Amino acid sequence: MDFIFKSACAIALSIGVIHIASAADMPVKAPVRAIPAPIFSWTGCYIGGHVGGGWAHKDWTDNIGGTSHTADGVIAGGQVGCDYQTGQWVFGAEGLFSWANLEGQSVNPAFPTETERSKIDFNGTVTGRLGYAVERTLFYVKGGGAWVNERFDVTDTAVGGGVHYDAGRQTRWGWTVGAGLEYTFAPNWSAKIEYNYMDFGSDRFVFNDVVHSDPGFSIPGIDQQIHSVKIGLNWRWGERRATISR
Repeated sequence: MDFIFKSACAIALSIGVIHIASAADMPVKAPVRAIPAPIFSWTGCYIGGHVGGGWAHKDWTDNIGGTSHTADGVIAGGQVGCDYQTGQWVFGAEGLFSWANLEGQSVNPAFPTETERSKIDFNGTVTGRLGYAVERTLFYVKGGGAWVNERFDVTDTAVGGGVHYDAGRQTRWGWTVGAGLEYTFAPNWSAKIEYNYMDFGSDRFVFNDVVHSDPGFSIPGIDQQIHSVKIGLNWRWGERRATISR
């Protein structure tokens, strides 16, 4: 019995030594590392629409004085553009077109029988954008060129039946600056809120009475600035995703 017990112990000890030696020779697995989360980038292009309100300040100046009024109403339209992000800075360009229904009028204090009216039908801008991105939120400013399509007319009730003088449809060119905030809330979709200021300076306009063949008159200067606030929705494509290398 003593021989059998000693033999069993020797065999068990041999197996333990072999097992320890084998375990020491086995390769050690590297620790599992988490996959870096993708970082959002604003690089890409977009197309979208917007709606909001606008108000335009009009100063009419004639040879003996002048008047002013505000033309306000609704605007709606579309925009298209592209962005490029490097670091947290975003550089872009955008073209925007808005249908507008901004109307206003006032009575000329020098000629109380005359009512002067303004109506803006369309406007557009071509701008550059500079933004600062915080993940999916973009704060930006913009600036560039602007144009507006509008009409001016005057009604004089001093003449029997009233006389209507029309300057016709005019296109004016100016400049614009603005600022806004945009947020990407879903894959390829972003929403924004934006303010724009547009300045078109002062121009001379000729008013004619086509019905009565009246040669009409001219207004030496109509000065105009437009303000607008709008919300928009963009569909974006071409955005890249990057990962942090460790």
